[in-house]
Amino acid sequence: DILAKKGAESILVGPEPGCGISFSSIKALVKDWEKRTRYKNWSRASGLRISKMFISPYAKGWTALLDQNKEDIRLILGMLTGHGPLRKHLMKVGLSQSNECRLCGEEEESAEHIWLDCPAIVETRKRYLGAYLLSPKDIREQEPL
Repeated sequence: DILAKKGAESILVGPEPGCGISFSSIKALVKDWEKRTRYKNWSRASGLRISKMFISPYAKGWTALLDQNKEDIRLILGMLTGHGPLRKHLMKVGLSQSNECRLCGEEEESAEHIWLDCPAIVETRKRYLGAYLLSPKDIREQEPL
């Protein structure tokens, strides 16, 4: 009480007006700065073509992914980054002789092909993602799990 009284009676040192800033205002400023910085770093990062295509820097709810088992997490992240068990990637690292889609046999088995337009999984895509054919934006805006 004594220190509070002394503080209230003392002369303000600094610019006027001498009012405080609420904790929620500071929190909002920091959150906004973090969001802008995250987007700037995401945009400037070299490479990451597939990740940038399918993952939003503003994605919410990704902690739900941690509720999955390790194998499912690995598969989902591999499909979103293009580094999953896809023949295009496996051929690139010398683990497959062919990059042909094992589901439809029509195109290269890549993350883009599986997520966006593989005809062999249109029903599965519709059931889990809401449409037969999708755009990268549709994938980026999906609610995780």
